[in-house]
Amino acid sequence: MMLALATFAYYGRHLSGIWRPIYTITAVLPLYLNVFVVIIPSFLKIPPLKSWAPTQTEPAFLVVQGSVLVLFIVLAILTTVRFRHSPAHPNDNPSGSAPEVHGNLVFTFGQTSPKKLRVDR
Repeated sequence: MMLALATFAYYGRHLSGIWRPIYTITAVLPLYLNVFVVIIPSFLKIPPLKSWAPTQTEPAFLVVQGSVLVLFIVLAILTTVRFRHSPAHPNDNPSGSAPEVHGNLVFTFGQTSPKKLRVDR
């Protein structure tokens, strides 16, 4: 359901307005759920982990689950804040910074204002 909403935000609404944060959150949340589900069998099958938390109610298990939750909350916030859709034309980039481009998605890492270059001859 979440990936369907992310797909609709991307293809149906072209990440405009509120659909951009909806897209980022609905893309990160399924990844968290997959990692959450992998942790449980890891504590059941891997001997050192099983010795630390044989019933999955011990503090070691809870610390790992809590750490993963905090990590993904931070990841979702950073992704939502830093995600920018690429401009239609390279000259339409108002920040003046060189964004990192992945397909038609852009992640900017530092906003700089455009500066005029002065050439002395």
